[in-house]
Amino acid sequence: MTPDYKWIGRIAGILLLAQALVAIPVYTEVGMMSSIISPDFLVQAAGNAAKIRTALVLTFLLGGVTLAVALVVLPIFRAASERMFWLYFGLCVAGLATAALESVVVREMLAMSVNYPQTGKGVIYEALAPVVRSEWSAAHFFNLASGHVKALVVFLILYRFRFIPRLLAGIGVIATVLSTSGTTAALLGVPFSYLTMTPTGLVQLATTFWLIWKGFSEPITLGGAEGQRS
Repeated sequence: MTPDYKWIGRIAGILLLAQALVAIPVYTEVGMMSSIISPDFLVQAAGNAAKIRTALVLTFLLGGVTLAVALVVLPIFRAASERMFWLYFGLCVAGLATAALESVVVREMLAMSVNYPQTGKGVIYEALAPVVRSEWSAAHFFNLASGHVKALVVFLILYRFRFIPRLLAGIGVIATVLSTSGTTAALLGVPFSYLTMTPTGLVQLATTFWLIWKGFSEPITLGGAEGQRS
């Protein structure tokens, strides 16, 4: 049975739009996690515990949406390139692991903030706070980097098999190379700039709306010997 490229693309686009709408209040610096990522998280996070716990639940929802998108596009991505699809799917699964790692650190930070005024050990908590925040930073940027590598693989698939206009996919490849470089550099201690991620965010949004409007285009070559070699 031949997959319906347009409807598969539209469903994927709707899921991606829903994911973006949830991610904005979770991950931005003014969102639900803003108090936990602050240098003063010890005094700020406890008062926002409910929002932080909600954000942690939403991060796993976002991971579930990522897997849902991978399963939706499976019939056409896998037919186009077996190896590239499984690379993409593996990165989706790895993303759940990195999100879980980050969430563990966030829970530690929240527990510290809740206990900070109650234990009489404020000096110890204050000494540990920079170390724990550094641990969060490493987990966060590792999670970000893995997500942008996944986005790079997706745009490479879209570009190679012309599932969307090549100009849009090509811009996506360039943008995700930039954002992957920025997040990876942050892991090495280079100051992070959101400007490295802005082009990726814009091109992902444009791709999302394109998919909702047009869906995927059928690739020029599909399956057969070429698909097996890919």
